[in-house]
Amino acid sequence: MSSTNTSRKNDASNGLVKLSKLLEMVPITRPTAISLIRSGEIRGKRIGRGWFIPQSEVDRLTNT
Repeated sequence: MSSTNTSRKNDASNGLVKLSKLLEMVPITRPTAISLIRSGEIRGKRIGRGWFIPQSEVDRLTNT
């Protein structure tokens, strides 16, 4: 297994959700979400070419 695949699996096990999954649950566009992450209104981080959101933040945004 390559280190890239390992790090992606670790991200999921660390409670991180891909931005694309968040966008399926919240009615905002990708550019808006990235802007909100950069401004600090949504917690998230860029790993490689992808954006990841902590599960706790997804829960907050979806009120679950």
